[in-house]
Amino acid sequence: MNSAKRTFRYLAAIGAAGLVTMWASPAQAHEMTAYQGLDKAWISADHKSVTVQDKECDGNRVFVVVNLVGGGSAGINDEDGCSGNTGYGSFSKAIASFYVCENTEGCGTTVRVQ
Repeated sequence: MNSAKRTFRYLAAIGAAGLVTMWASPAQAHEMTAYQGLDKAWISADHKSVTVQDKECDGNRVFVVVNLVGGGSAGINDEDGCSGNTGYGSFSKAIASFYVCENTEGCGTTVRVQ
């Protein structure tokens, strides 16, 4: 194989690797959702805010627990039940993990962010 073809293939391989890296990087900053039954919570793309919503009209209180990068945690309630409104919280630190709970039904799976 002549050197021009080798050089072209080498540059093509480097370019393809660069595109994969470029496309993979934004995946680190995206919304994520956790569930407990139909109830749900989701975090913002920058991982610094959370919204929780009670989607079941069963009279049970729904809340989200967030654990923050570097320590600390918080609980945010959906205060109005299943009326369609949501609970919201924002933080100066990024969210490391979160999960949704229903007061009589337990908690859903923990979603790890970082």
